[in-house]
Amino acid sequence: MTISVTTADTPPCPSPSVTTTPSSSEPHSSHEASTSANAIMVLESSVAALSICSNNAKTNAAFTSNAASTSSISHNDEDFTIQANPIHGCLSAYASRPIPRRTVILVEAPPLFGDDIDALTRNHDDGTHCRRADDEAFLRDRVGLDEEQCRRIWELHDQFADAPEINPSNDEKRLLGIIKTNAYFSTDKKGLGLYPIISRFNHSCTPNVGYGFDGWNMRLYTTRDVEEGEELNTCYSDMVYFHTREMRKLFLKTKFNFDCVCKGCNPDPSSLSSSCCDGETITEKQPQSPNQQQDNIIKEKMRKSDDRRSRLQFLSQMLSIRNDGQIKRGHLQMILESIRLLREEQLEHNLGPTYRIAYEWARKLKETGSMDGALEEELEGMVCDGGDGGRTGVDGFGEVCLRILEVSLGVNHAETMAFKRKFAEELVT
Repeated sequence: MTISVTTADTPPCPSPSVTTTPSSSEPHSSHEASTSANAIMVLESSVAALSICSNNAKTNAAFTSNAASTSSISHNDEDFTIQANPIHGCLSAYASRPIPRRTVILVEAPPLFGDDIDALTRNHDDGTHCRRADDEAFLRDRVGLDEEQCRRIWELHDQFADAPEINPSNDEKRLLGIIKTNAYFSTDKKGLGLYPIISRFNHSCTPNVGYGFDGWNMRLYTTRDVEEGEELNTCYSDMVYFHTREMRKLFLKTKFNFDCVCKGCNPDPSSLSSSCCDGETITEKQPQSPNQQQDNIIKEKMRKSDDRRSRLQFLSQMLSIRNDGQIKRGHLQMILESIRLLREEQLEHNLGPTYRIAYEWARKLKETGSMDGALEEELEGMVCDGGDGGRTGVDGFGEVCLRILEVSLGVNHAETMAFKRKFAEELVT
């Protein structure tokens, strides 16, 4: 992998203009958001009930103490480069070759994580750390990082440098601000980790890179085929998957303090045409200028996207209130609809847990004789449409689940191995 760095401190791409809006939901901050707090609380409470959400949220949970690990990075050579974004000037990750779907492109262990981040937060909150020099001493003396590791951390952007509750002096970046901006929550270790290379992957509400955790190791993999030169993006929070563009923007601004400018929220006009918008032609009642036509196409595209995400939220809420012991045909139909909508919204990162639910429910329906021919045919078409090949029907869903587990968690992860054993047993029954 080649890393090209032109400036030491380059802000995340989705933040061309920044104003401080502290988040009431952010675990590092005790400051209540002064605007839109109720809307965010409603958004978060609705997502908490989702049954098809993978819950890989960036900086989205409390800290816990965990065993130490050695910082390390592994990757496929020449998969991507990190260089300045030509539009925003920030550092971004770009594919340096065509990369097939479900290719692991990076595995990184954090130099700062778990109980060390917890201790840092306490020191900040009780006033023990009041300036950058205190943070530097903490990294050097408590965490034991060398000069190079410290340099890589301090090169990361602090999106909260102007937030008074993080940096009262407002004249220097702080380690807590860097963590709030860049850290990810390990679902394996139930704690936060700071990943310097992965932090260069910017946010998108339609990401082409998914991630998973094997202990503290964070794994990045492509969720669809990626072209050479294409920017590689993760999604900072699954919270954005099930909400309209305006609600996503509100959440990201409140929690991460940036204005989202991803292609999912702001389509590139050059990629659209007046004759095609999700397969439909826009009918004009009167002649319009090219700019007006383009605006209408974008509005129509965003409206349909908002409708799909609102439908995803509805389906998720309906599925979350079902009786776990009673899997019905309608439940599986809702899951299959969710998969179709996730694909249409380019949310392949979230398909892993959804496929898994579909597989488990389809298996139960088949065992009880409730799987009719029409539903079996729909299952087969769903797997084939996803371009996965191999087995079809119920077994096809199981095969897809295994593939996603292998790339997101690793072939030796306990969850992967347990599912592989279970899947192999069910194939022979």
